[in-house]
Amino acid sequence: MELFSFIESHYFIRQILWAWRFVEVNMFADYSLWGVVLYYANLIFFNMPFIFMHFAVFIILWSVGRYVFLDDFFSFYPSRNVKFFDTYVFILVVLMLLISSFVSISFYKDRIFFVRNDFIFLAGVLLTPVRTFFVLLLGFVFSLSKAGDVQLDIALFQKLLDMLIIGLGGILVRRVLNVDLKNMGWEDFWFIAVNKLLASICSAGVFVILFSDSWNIIFHVLVFRLFSWPVLSLPLLVGFVYCMRLDFWKYQRLMLV
Repeated sequence: MELFSFIESHYFIRQILWAWRFVEVNMFADYSLWGVVLYYANLIFFNMPFIFMHFAVFIILWSVGRYVFLDDFFSFYPSRNVKFFDTYVFILVVLMLLISSFVSISFYKDRIFFVRNDFIFLAGVLLTPVRTFFVLLLGFVFSLSKAGDVQLDIALFQKLLDMLIIGLGGILVRRVLNVDLKNMGWEDFWFIAVNKLLASICSAGVFVILFSDSWNIIFHVLVFRLFSWPVLSLPLLVGFVYCMRLDFWKYQRLMLV
């Protein structure tokens, strides 16, 4: 009985190794899975200055925007409704998207980091669907500027579909959360960041279904998104929502004065 179990277990191991070899040869072509992982790990490491630049820009922009809109502007125009604060969040999202796109187009043309999806997702979570659509349209226009020559091909459709899925994912998260910004806790921040990753995975899955001939490229995109999520998307999403919650608390205190 023990001998039979031993042979059976080894047979099972051989089947796993054979299946892995089949996937490695047919799915990754000239690349091994470990090679793909190392490639994108090195890519993210060498792009850390680009990532830190976004964090620095956000901190500066948030500090200036908080001072201008919540201090100076509010003293001249003491709004008593939440629409003013929604406009404030909308302006910050649009400005961050514009600055991020400008940095990518001007200084990092050879980079494949596209932070626009994070801001499109944030727009879906924090803004109304109409304003989310505007941010989505703006991100699509800047992605065309990034690409250079505009051609109506499959790549352009994939890019638009990707941003559309990310934006719809943000709107869905807003519906599921059903929590005001002032009452959001760290579990809600984590929920938002995790669902951004799930939206990216779903987008890649849709590409596999619609464009099965290019699934090798889509797999590389998926691996890259998995590796870049904890380095870029997670701190950016959590930090942005956390800062907006602080600003909303301050805005409420100002309305009570």
